[in-house]
This record gives sequence, C-alpha cells and structure tokens, in this order.
Amino acid sequence: MADNHENMVLDVQLDPLCRLEFSIKAPIQCKFRFSSWENGLMYERFEGGTWNPETLDCGFALLDLSESQAANADILAFLSGIPSEVRTLAAPFRCGQATMLRWIATNQYASELFKSSPLLFWLLVARQQVVGWPDTHIESLLSSKRNKVLSAISGVGQQSGLKFLNRVELVKGDEKECEILINALRSGFHQSQCGQEARIPMHWVSAAAGYPELSHSRAFHNFCLANPEPSTEFHPELRHYARFWEDTLNVARVLEIYDAEITLMRCSDFQAVRRLHDRWTDRLNQHQAAVVDGATAFPTTPIPGNADIHPILTLEDLQAEGRLMHHCVSVYEPKILNGQSYIYRMLHPERATIELRFQGQQVRIGQVTLAYNARPSRETLSAVNSWLLESPKYSTG
Repeated sequence: MADNHENMVLDVQLDPLCRLEFSIKAPIQCKFRFSSWENGLMYERFEGGTWNPETLDCGFALLDLSESQAANADILAFLSGIPSEVRTLAAPFRCGQATMLRWIATNQYASELFKSSPLLFWLLVARQQVVGWPDTHIESLLSSKRNKVLSAISGVGQQSGLKFLNRVELVKGDEKECEILINALRSGFHQSQCGQEARIPMHWVSAAAGYPELSHSRAFHNFCLANPEPSTEFHPELRHYARFWEDTLNVARVLEIYDAEITLMRCSDFQAVRRLHDRWTDRLNQHQAAVVDGATAFPTTPIPGNADIHPILTLEDLQAEGRLMHHCVSVYEPKILNGQSYIYRMLHPERATIELRFQGQQVRIGQVTLAYNARPSRETLSAVNSWLLESPKYSTG
C-alpha cells in the first residue's frame, strides 16, 4: 500500500506479530516499525539486516495514518488499540507524537502529566529531541513537580507559566510552534495581560515572541483582543506598529524623555502610540528648526539616485525632510554618520522617504514611508525595487 505522506512514498503494513511496519521508498530508503500499544509502541529501525531500538522520533504524526490512503482495516485496528482519550489529546501534537505515545504507553508519570497538562508534556518530549536528553533524565523530570519540568524546558518555573500553557491553542503542533512557545515563556509573556486571557490563540503567542518589546503593553493586549482569529493582515499590521514604537523611543532619546517607555506602555491602543509619536516628532522638528549650525555632510550614498529618487546628503536636508513629511527621520543621523543607514527622497509615483541599510556588504530596504508615516502603495514599492535592482549592491534577501 503506497501512500504519499508529507512528501514521502511509503508502504505501511502489519507484520505477523501485529507490529506496524513502514518501508519508506523516497526521498530516502529505510524501514522501521512499532509494536502495539499493549507492548509499549516500541520503535525499531531495520539496519544491517537486523531490527534495532531507535531513540529518535520517526518524524511524522503516527495518528495521521487514520486519515491517509493507507488506512485499511488492519491499520485502523492497530491505531484503535491506542485508548480513544489518548488519541484525542495527542492528535494536535504532530511534532514528536510517536515518542509521546511511547512514553504514555510505558510510563505512569508520563501518562499522568499528559492527562493533566498535555502541552507541557509535549514540550518536554519535543525538547528532548532537540537537546538530546537521555531517557533517564526524562524519567527523573516526569516524577518531579510540574514547575520543575517547565523550568527544565524553558528556564521559567512559575505557576503562571503552567496556567498559560493550559490556555494556549495550537494550530500545527510542529517544531516551529514549540520554539515560539518556549521563546514566549522566556520573554515573560505568560505574565502579561494578554498571556492571562482565558483563551490564548497561537497567533498571539507568535506575535509576542516576535515583538517581545510590545507584548506587555496595553496596546498589544487590545490589538490581540480585537483579532481573536488569525488573518493575513495581523502580522503586517503589528510589524507596522512595532516600527512606530521603535521610532517613538528613538525620538524620545533625542528629546531626553527618560520615561518614554513607561508612557508607551500606558497607551491604550496603537493609535494612541501613533499620536504620541507624531506629537514628539513635531516637537523634535520644531527644536531642530530653531538650531542653526553649519552644513553637516553625510557619507556618500552606496547607490546613486535617479530622476525620481534623490539622496539626502546633509543633516540640514535630513531635518527638512522630517519637517516636510512629518516623521522622525532625523533621528537616524547617528546611523547615517556611521554608514549604517542612507536616506533618499522620492518624488514619484508618491512623495516618500526611503531608508537603505547595510547588511554585511549588501544593501537592503530598511523602510519606505509616506508623510505622517503612512504606508506606500504597491506602485511606489515596485518603483523602489526597480531602482534598487539596477545596483549590484542590493540584496533581495
């Protein structure tokens, strides 16, 4: 019975002793098998003409076979030997699932942890595969208190972390979500307002892990509450707001506003963050307009301009750009002088400000923004990309 499972070509069948045997034909050739639930779902690999115990996970979700083309009566009978409540609880965890089931079948402490905190147990098994902990270490942790298990996994041993895990809703149960959860715990997201909600969707956790500087703010909490379901706009919008957040802190440093982070954390939503950003940017631009200095020349730009895109070559021109466009581009002066950033004025198809950044020996787009930090059109972004693609220094990565 051939089945394409996660891009694999494999045969699945029961041997005479009711062991589930897999023969993978592509992309690599190998054979492995599982004993029945009653015999502990022991995992063995066929090498050198003999069957040998295998400690690494098989790499795919065993329970998915019930939905595959290979699911004949024998296969379904094998899977039905696993208790239904175990199958139901284990189904969302695709990474390390076979190893989870083996532990549950053979270890009482594993079974108890799985029933009381399935997500914690899954993280432990997944972490074992990454770190390479021996089974003896897992056995020791399984008989320990729950907070010690969590501490071993993430470095966080608080009760609030355990409660947080019991409220998280996975989407794929894969290696990426495992890593995201651990990073979110390490950033303290479980102690935030958002991390204490009764229901915590995975896209919230992913956002918190990606933007830890925002995750404890009121604005982030209310943004998540307004987006209870994942959408294609969720992460792009948050990325846009994160840039406002960073720019606001940059402006505050120039203005010597030392409690800026506290003020930002108190903003009820990201619209309030933007209003604060605009207010402080206006103050910065007014201050700079009142200061008269000699011309400050910037380093030569790495990519020449064209008819519609002109490099900004002096501090005075940079400050004028900030005043005209009502944004805080002037705070990039130190990065420009250090050769980390380069600023350009775009005239067509929209009036915009472009920041280029060096990454190694390559130049990439830092940001393209319109007046008042509005987002540019696709036509504008296409024009910027067309200009840059003419330069060998531009990196598309």
